[in-house]
Amino acid sequence: ARRELDPRLRSSGLMAGPVSRQENGRGPFRAPSRYLAWAIGCALVTLLAVTPAQGSVPEVHREFLDSIRPLQGNRIRICVHSAGLMAGFERAFAGEIAGALLVEAELYEFETMVQPPPLDYLMQLSDEELLILLTNHCDALIGISLVAGEGEEWLTYTRAYLETPYTLVARADRGYTGLLDVPRGEAIGARAFSLAQIRLGQYLRASGLSDARWRQLPYSDNRLLLDRVYDGSIAAALVWEPAYLAYLKEREDAGGVLESLPVSMLWEMTVRFGLVLRADNVFLRIQLDEAISALAEEGVFRKLAREYNLVR
Repeated sequence: ARRELDPRLRSSGLMAGPVSRQENGRGPFRAPSRYLAWAIGCALVTLLAVTPAQGSVPEVHREFLDSIRPLQGNRIRICVHSAGLMAGFERAFAGEIAGALLVEAELYEFETMVQPPPLDYLMQLSDEELLILLTNHCDALIGISLVAGEGEEWLTYTRAYLETPYTLVARADRGYTGLLDVPRGEAIGARAFSLAQIRLGQYLRASGLSDARWRQLPYSDNRLLLDRVYDGSIAAALVWEPAYLAYLKEREDAGGVLESLPVSMLWEMTVRFGLVLRADNVFLRIQLDEAISALAEEGVFRKLAREYNLVR
């Protein structure tokens, strides 16, 4: 059962979920020498008040922020957006990361008042809400989409642990082999404000093709978008691939009707995911980057992504 909402989170628009602790599955905690530095560093800041005094930090009233950061000990606190499509993968990911660091993962699950659109990775968090989470409840928040050259000064980001592409989806009976097979004047859909919608517009302008070549239709969510491809209302859609895979699982008959096609002519059609931390938590970010690199080389994330139906 969901526990009573923290009044501070209710005021900020966040809903608190139950806190769970995952054992790392790799035996009792044995702090390596490099990890002692983290524990000592955390102890030194225990008595320091958390203040949003820096100009780039969102302004949040002090009553909403815990004034003292807890000792870390042998755990890492990770926030998980429990309503997102990737929540199952992210819980498993947190356990793997904790195991690589030889600590326990303590998960703080939350939802936002504005629910994410169906079959999507969007997280409707304001900067103020993110500050409250990273100050009061977790050391890192998982599931942030990474955009090159963008980011707030008060935040720091890990390297990507997962990359997921976009794909062109059409009915198999149309006989398309790629984007340029879609006839002039037909409608191509994409989720509004998505990377796919942006890249399609850029492609048309750069290639000298008229915007009128296809009717570009924005949709509010991926499920509705795929429904319209399925029923033939639009010729094709540019869709985040995990959403397409989830749709096939939801609608079993869609597998014999829809097909996925390459979109190699469109630039950078990949969503990359990482963790976000407060900028003053650099040491932990470095440790997470090292753990992500090691686990990626072992193929752990790819295996988990297949298990949770995020990649083919």
